[in-house]
Amino acid sequence: MLLLLDQATCHTVQRSQVLAAQLDIRLLWLPKRRPELNAMDHVWRELTLHISANLQ
Repeated sequence: MLLLLDQATCHTVQRSQVLAAQLDIRLLWLPKRRPELNAMDHVWRELTLHISANLQ
């Protein structure tokens, strides 16, 4: 299995990487500071425009 990840702290912490190795999951890292490559950034941008626009 291959998992595509950004380099958020929760993804890069050693414990997460060890668990992925134990589960035979290969981690593929997105380049830093490239939100256009991260699908979740696009999803969150759309959601916040429609759900939380003009709301605190």
